[in-house]
Amino acid sequence: MVKCSTCGYLGFWNRETQLFIVAPKVSRQDGSPPRNLNGNCLCDPTLLCAVGAADLQPTALNDDRDCSRFITWIPGLSAKDHFDVDFLARQREEARLNEEARKAWLDR
Repeated sequence: MVKCSTCGYLGFWNRETQLFIVAPKVSRQDGSPPRNLNGNCLCDPTLLCAVGAADLQPTALNDDRDCSRFITWIPGLSAKDHFDVDFLARQREEARLNEEARKAWLDR
């Protein structure tokens, strides 16, 4: 089981830049959107999952859930960077399984 508050795909939609922003640490704790130095909200206040794996509510950020798309949040990485890390890990696992199957076939 995983928690959305620790996932690399948790974030907000920035209205000004029209880009997805990965949630900063404070937002992961209380669900509040990031603000600029003047205290103005930079983003739509609705929490989002970048890959659409979960319908998020701020009160459910720390609830355990089963999610096949979870990837551990790495501060400083964008949602695309997290996606790339996840994609490469899945690719390596698939290659490992293919190699095991190939070796099993050759050993029969």
